[in-house]
Amino acid sequence: MMKLVHFEEALRLRLDRQPFQPFVIEMEDGRRFEIRKKKDLAYWIGDEAMYGEPGNGWEWLNRDDVKQIVDLPPAPPPGSGSSGMSRESFEETLRTLMHRSPFQPFVIELATGERIEVDAPGSMAWNGGAAACITAAGEPVFFQFEDVGQILPQEAGIAP
Repeated sequence: MMKLVHFEEALRLRLDRQPFQPFVIEMEDGRRFEIRKKKDLAYWIGDEAMYGEPGNGWEWLNRDDVKQIVDLPPAPPPGSGSSGMSRESFEETLRTLMHRSPFQPFVIELATGERIEVDAPGSMAWNGGAAACITAAGEPVFFQFEDVGQILPQEAGIAP
């Protein structure tokens, strides 16, 4: 649980920062709410914040339920090739994640902000820095290692 003064200060600091840097509100129950743009946190006052996700409605976040608020690393601009991963590192990371036993889902976040949920061990193929993933909806997604902003464990990737 965060104290009121810490909750207000943490939000004010992050919302007033120029340029804006994404952050996460981590809840005591394990949920995570990623604030990627200022408008994701539409309103906050005192000990509550209002979190909104396009198409998913709004949720009040009470500071009593907040474990911590932490910054996310900024995503590189699209096509910048500055994901921080070499082609070899990208492929080795995928190889490691895809061959874990038992398999654990993960999220590939592209520099554009698009998120690819990898939820099955046979859902990806990659070689030469290029990759393809079949989503849970059966849609193929193709991308290059330069397009990747970050690779996250499932629990850090998408708020329920």
